[in-house]
Amino acid sequence: MTRPSGDPSYDVRVWSIRVYKGSRGTTYIVTWLVAGLRHQQTFATRKLAESFRAGLITASRGGGQFSDSDGLPVSMRPKQAERTWYAHACAFIDLKWTRASPSHRRGLAEALVWVTTAMVAESRDAPERDALRKALFHWSFNVTARGHRPVEDADVPDEFAEEIAWITRRSLPLRNFASASTVRRAMEAITMKLDRTPAAAPTVARRRAALFSVLEYAVELELLPSNQLKQLKLPRPIVSQAVDRRVVVNHAQARTLLSAVRSAYPSLEAYFACLYYAGLRPAEARHLRVKDCVLPKSGWGQLILVGSTPDSNGAWTDSGQANED
Repeated sequence: MTRPSGDPSYDVRVWSIRVYKGSRGTTYIVTWLVAGLRHQQTFATRKLAESFRAGLITASRGGGQFSDSDGLPVSMRPKQAERTWYAHACAFIDLKWTRASPSHRRGLAEALVWVTTAMVAESRDAPERDALRKALFHWSFNVTARGHRPVEDADVPDEFAEEIAWITRRSLPLRNFASASTVRRAMEAITMKLDRTPAAAPTVARRRAALFSVLEYAVELELLPSNQLKQLKLPRPIVSQAVDRRVVVNHAQARTLLSAVRSAYPSLEAYFACLYYAGLRPAEARHLRVKDCVLPKSGWGQLILVGSTPDSNGAWTDSGQANED
């Protein structure tokens, strides 16, 4: 008769540490059997692997009960389950906030919203998706909105109280991210838009970078044995190199638009001309002055870029004022 998964067991065998030298670096694998079921965890350093293996051996020799669902002894489970993904993501934002620009803060928050809303336990009492995303984006992952207080100590606004209480209860334990399947699920979440169509490649890259950094922070704190995102083989998003002429302004249209600008706002004609003909970003063109332009009598000239000031929403700055990048 097969025992139900999750029952306690005293039948434990711990194997020696296996060293794996891959193209992305060396990892250390601890493998053990619980009631004949094989379990393993991968660690970034030998020290972490030896510490984990020693804990298994100590628990086994001490007569500790092991669960065959995750292979862990009771004595080793509470410490790993004490932090959820949501709490860890908020702590990561707290860490990065001071040194990050407003634009970077906003980008991190946007990426973490995608992962956090996907990595939850199943529940019938889930709040509206848009309301949950709003609460996470405008409060949980905005340190200024939280009054620079840790998320567990901050006063939650009434408009977000229900959503924050729910995500606090339902967010998956951080230890689940030691599993490649969980990290793959997170990656699938950040590659999609709200309508379940594929997101653009640059968007996916930004979100993946945020996810990678949060997992690295967990490894640094020894809350995860390794960053499983390093091990996953994921297909690269297809980036189209073709220009869709239907959505690009042609030369005739550009001249017409610039003529209209000249009639209404003459001082802005050169600004918009630089955007179109030189491909400048608005944040770069706003710094451009006549002395920065090399303008020959014929042929193409040269623009010397001296700065860039992207617009930043005041919600992501320390003062509450825009343009602090």
